[in-house]
Amino acid sequence: MNKVLRNFRKLGIIPSDSSEAPEPPKLTREQELAAYYKSDRWQELRAQRLEMDGEECVLCTETENLQVHHRRYPELLGTESVKDLITLCADCHHNYHSPPGLRETQEEFHQKLHEGDQLTCPVCDQNCKVYKRKLNSGMAAALCWLVRVFDGGWIDVPSDAPRFVLRTKEYGTVRHWGLIEQRPNDDNPSKKESGLWMPTEEGIAFAKGQIRVPKHVYLYNNKPLQFSDEDTNIVEALGDKFDYAELMQPTPTT
Repeated sequence: MNKVLRNFRKLGIIPSDSSEAPEPPKLTREQELAAYYKSDRWQELRAQRLEMDGEECVLCTETENLQVHHRRYPELLGTESVKDLITLCADCHHNYHSPPGLRETQEEFHQKLHEGDQLTCPVCDQNCKVYKRKLNSGMAAALCWLVRVFDGGWIDVPSDAPRFVLRTKEYGTVRHWGLIEQRPNDDNPSKKESGLWMPTEEGIAFAKGQIRVPKHVYLYNNKPLQFSDEDTNIVEALGDKFDYAELMQPTPTT
């Protein structure tokens, strides 16, 4: 059985056949894509990427006719991660793939963005810049505090956080790693942010030293575009400025 069919059966994209069933014909690339894009696996990845990009095109901020584009295709469809995807509107997606040569132009454009240049998008004329942010000691310390005081509910950071969390005002940046989440500001739409935060499961695992995360995130329009290959753990992120054991020590009860 070829690798594509074996992988599709494993993911439930096509049903498993009995051992006595004849070998189905090999799928063309177009057939592979058509079958994969109907799968639950793809719909889940697509929904995750749309949410990460704020339900808008990362190039022109259009919110209608959105499509999720593979920045790179894996050897086997279904093995890619959400980091391999990006949200584009139908027009920007079309312009990306045609005319011939535009893809190479955009790849060169993206390379210059990652080098820190501020450019004008060749597709929509929007001014563009990618910002490289490090998971620094202040962010890591703020996460440790959130995890230490977390009791299952939302935490009012502006009111309850210690000075070292509020001083740099960088704690919100930790959301770009998926380590914390903010409560939607449904109660007062006039305010930009609710101020209520909680750690995610990944954030708790990172703060407890159970997982490593990328050391840097590349932000475009204040949204994650991609992450660095270099990773870090909580102690490395804290560096010499904070004592991990002290940060995670439970607050004495009276």
